[in-house]
Amino acid sequence: MEALLRDRYRQTLLGAVLTLLLLAAPAAGAGDRFTVRIGHTGAVRAIAYHPEHSIVYTVGDDGKMLVWDLSVPGLRRQIQLANGPITRIAHHPTRNQVVFYVRDTVTSGRLIAYDLDADTTLFVRNLDSEPVSLMYSPAGTFVVYALSGFQSLFFVGSQEGDQRPYLASGFGIVSFVQVARSERNIMTYVPSRGEFIYWELSTGRELQTVRTQSRLQFPTLIDPTSQRLLAAADSESLLIVDNLTGRIEARYPVAPVRGIAFSEANDLILVLTEQFGRPSTLAFQYRNGRLTRAFYQPQNLHALTQVISPAPPRLGGGFIGGSADGTVSYYASNNGRLTTLGGPPEVSASATALIDGRLFVTAGSELLTFESDLFAVSDDEVLTFSSLRVDRRSFERIGPLSIAAHGTTLYLWGPGEPGAIFTYDLTRRTAVEHYRDQAGSAIQTALFTDDGMLVVHRDGRVVVVPTDGQRFTYTATGVQDALWSPTIGLVIARASSGPLDAPILIVDPRTRETVPVDAPGFVAQRLAYSSETNTLYAIVLQGSPSSPTSRLYQIGNRGLERGTPILEHAGSPIGRSLVWDSRAMRVYTTMTGRVAGVSPQSANERGNNDVDVELDRAQRLATSISVASLVAATNADGTVSLWYRAGGTHLADVTLLPDGWLVTGATGFLSSGSRVERLLSYFPERETGRPEELADRRMELPLYIRPNL
Repeated sequence: MEALLRDRYRQTLLGAVLTLLLLAAPAAGAGDRFTVRIGHTGAVRAIAYHPEHSIVYTVGDDGKMLVWDLSVPGLRRQIQLANGPITRIAHHPTRNQVVFYVRDTVTSGRLIAYDLDADTTLFVRNLDSEPVSLMYSPAGTFVVYALSGFQSLFFVGSQEGDQRPYLASGFGIVSFVQVARSERNIMTYVPSRGEFIYWELSTGRELQTVRTQSRLQFPTLIDPTSQRLLAAADSESLLIVDNLTGRIEARYPVAPVRGIAFSEANDLILVLTEQFGRPSTLAFQYRNGRLTRAFYQPQNLHALTQVISPAPPRLGGGFIGGSADGTVSYYASNNGRLTTLGGPPEVSASATALIDGRLFVTAGSELLTFESDLFAVSDDEVLTFSSLRVDRRSFERIGPLSIAAHGTTLYLWGPGEPGAIFTYDLTRRTAVEHYRDQAGSAIQTALFTDDGMLVVHRDGRVVVVPTDGQRFTYTATGVQDALWSPTIGLVIARASSGPLDAPILIVDPRTRETVPVDAPGFVAQRLAYSSETNTLYAIVLQGSPSSPTSRLYQIGNRGLERGTPILEHAGSPIGRSLVWDSRAMRVYTTMTGRVAGVSPQSANERGNNDVDVELDRAQRLATSISVASLVAATNADGTVSLWYRAGGTHLADVTLLPDGWLVTGATGFLSSGSRVERLLSYFPERETGRPEELADRRMELPLYIRPNL
């Protein structure tokens, strides 16, 4: 948007944000909810549904669970359950609980049970491999999962995760499990031998072994009453298999088969296959011993569909599709009509900066400026907000923008060569060249302070331009970050070349002498410095590249003391931001995926992982931050979250769209106009006596706010 918003939307935006400030956001899972119907960031991996409601749960590579209400349809909730991909999920048969698998490394992960009503984790179990299958028992007493090993099958209590002593002896890899309604017996399918084996759980006694075709793929129960018939596939056909006799009752030529889903509500078997290299579906019915094609076709099947599931039974049938780009689709039961529940983010915020009275957000080569006294630094007990402007500019010649703020100046740069930095004229809203690299190398990162400018180039050069003094250049290999201060000198974070090579160096600009910093690791990724306390902070990776541990170090006496770890995260950093806030006397980081703040005093007194402030991450993973009177976090899903720095009160989340933007919070929403509001879902906490519309939640001025400081 090149021009100022119309006064109506200016006031609507301001009033909504102020109301979000006035009424503290409730804990996740309580209160009214405004959500933006956007799907996953990355592929959808698994789908489950609530057995009694029109609710669908999708999980994917972004570590999120999205809760879709198909009766509206709308997005009820999004919960950031994990940092890594979630590849399996099952829903409890009677309680609003789920169990899911998080892939932490290529070879290991965690099995987690979660209560959606209480928003609590019930148990966590570490696994050496990804489950081949995962399910609850019919009454929800225990969870059954199978791993790829000779001792394949495991049973744990559904509430506490306690190991159940069932079938402790190995008998081969199990790809399909069926538990009797009584939960006394169980049937397993061993694909390598083509055997259905029936067991008594309490004794482990083998009751019966039935021979059938080996290496059946995607076995799916299609006979819930007698639990005898399965739909499955081999390399050539869709098969109907009787698991009591092992006999192949019917077959239909289909290849390749990528997935099978059965809708009990309308007795449909849906097969995900390929035609001409694109996903396609075929529908079947099995009646009176015959497998025939059904007159059902999902309309406009998404071109990247990779997982299918039946829709909740109370909808009368239909199917859910999950795609590699994060799209979630619903295909109606009667005619296959498509409803796109949520697509991938169309515009993703990449960075933020705060200057007194302005919030800057970048998205590719675009720069959005939100200008309001809401964003001004203030310590008043009662705050009054009266104006807002929003401007949207494109800088295609610079390219995807990186930004940084210092004082009242905003700096812009892009990834191109030769590297150049621009200052942003806040009045004319134009970019003016400030620095250009004569050697022609692109810019990796830049830092701006009262002491001068520092630029890290991708060729390993670190250029320091002091406010008072002569420019100098230092070259090193594997440079990740750097900072400059006349007090401490030049500090470089880098990838070490060996176990005896320090990842952090302090360089004397006069003599070029280097002093290693005592913070061991194989790479240092980010640096921050507190001139008030003469303390250096660094994010360092330890262990090995295949199994790293991230630690935030606090290093006193201008970086010369032995480093003390004050925050730890298993794995590589989720976000790499590290910011010293001189007003709060606290260092902020997104290393763990949440915005965490630690003061030097608390780190010394309370020790590792005891932080002052942890901003809520139940909705999203934060990757980068900027700090003033607010904390603005850029999230992994492309949104921006805003908090009051003091006290950590959540204000709102900003979603960028090609034709505008949306801001959502606990009690209201705001937007650039009605066109973008099509993506909003609203679920009130309680009935209001009349149907409530989205328009009822647009806020009006004036408001005077006493923030929760």
